[in-house]
Amino acid sequence: MGKILVKVDPTETVVGNMTKRVLKIIREEYNHCKGTSDLEETLQTIVSTASSNLSEFDDQVQADDIKESICLAISELLSELETSGGNIAAQALEHIYSDEVIMTIGRSKTVEAFIKYAAKKDRKFQVIIAECAPFYNVRIFICCSTFLRSTFF
Repeated sequence: MGKILVKVDPTETVVGNMTKRVLKIIREEYNHCKGTSDLEETLQTIVSTASSNLSEFDDQVQADDIKESICLAISELLSELETSGGNIAAQALEHIYSDEVIMTIGRSKTVEAFIKYAAKKDRKFQVIIAECAPFYNVRIFICCSTFLRSTFF
């Protein structure tokens, strides 16, 4: 499923990374419920073991137990992701000083929040944003950020 989603928009690396992270959570929770700490066991090994010897799989790990622990781990991941943008933006004053030139590429909500946070705290700086065809999303960001002195290429 992850490979299909990545093929839809190969420029968006987040999809592949999040798919890998969820698969890692599944692997860790399976090993935890199984009572092993073998981190080298792949998801493919887990699936092939389960399909080849279903009764052994059921004895070792109950589906309800693993489902509950996976859902809990994924909800923790979601709450971490929801707060990460704000946490990153709050560090802007530690990294952006007055009269600096900041260069970034493309449009990113995280970078946008980071730059806007520093601008709201009376930091005067210039932002250079390189953009790539065919998306040209940067112009929207610049138009919405009139308090920034920006240049885009």
